[in-house]
Amino acid sequence: MSWEAGGDRRGLTRWDRRGDAAATVVCVGDSITRGNAGDPALSASTVGWVEQLARSLEQCAGLRTSGGFRGFWRGDEWTRVGDWTQVTNTDPFDVAPFGRGFFSSGSAFDVLTWNKPAALTVARFDLYWFEMPDTGDWQYRIDDGTCKSGGASVATADNRLHRLSVEEPISTRVEIRGFDGTRPCIAPIAGISTYAAFLPSIRTVVHNLGCPGELLAVFCRPSAGDPLTLLDDIEPDLVTVLFCNDGDGAKCHGRRSTRCS
Repeated sequence: MSWEAGGDRRGLTRWDRRGDAAATVVCVGDSITRGNAGDPALSASTVGWVEQLARSLEQCAGLRTSGGFRGFWRGDEWTRVGDWTQVTNTDPFDVAPFGRGFFSSGSAFDVLTWNKPAALTVARFDLYWFEMPDTGDWQYRIDDGTCKSGGASVATADNRLHRLSVEEPISTRVEIRGFDGTRPCIAPIAGISTYAAFLPSIRTVVHNLGCPGELLAVFCRPSAGDPLTLLDDIEPDLVTVLFCNDGDGAKCHGRRSTRCS
């Protein structure tokens, strides 16, 4: 991401504004950004500022249709059974926010579960995955439904995030399993985005990427992959950055971090 100047125009060259009517905001930070996860029953004085922003945008648009991206740092929402390995920054598929991407063993029936918070409504969702050697056609299951293929297939290996869009509601959970219906396989998963309605062109979306305990240098880390590829998919109108952990002089560093300065 870099700045360009042309007359009175200043913009980011990495991506352009979305062509639809979405109002899309990404809030990057640590626990000060994460704040309260956003229980609609709580008053504005008891929730974090990102949730207050989401509510304000909801009032302007008349409809909130997203829970946004939900990464593995939301430990209250994700559970893992079996052997799941976290990606490192030496991997060319290090593409998940804050490096929080996981892949199954490929040698056992490993299960990853996203558990829906009670206050969240999910009418449809996106599963984010990444390409890596020996990725199999992993499966997913909604609530107690049947297992379906994730369709994990790309022509060539890359360092991008891939999105599986599912036009179905979630009542309690989504399970992702390292199994292709016949045998165990590798399932590489980066997170989930949820939406409360089926209106893709009229929505208010606030993606809360507040990862407690982390630094901006981790979000923008030097890597063999591309740490910012989620933003390419989201195409935000606005990115806010708020870290209390960076403290005195902590900064992004390295070639990739210059895009966040």
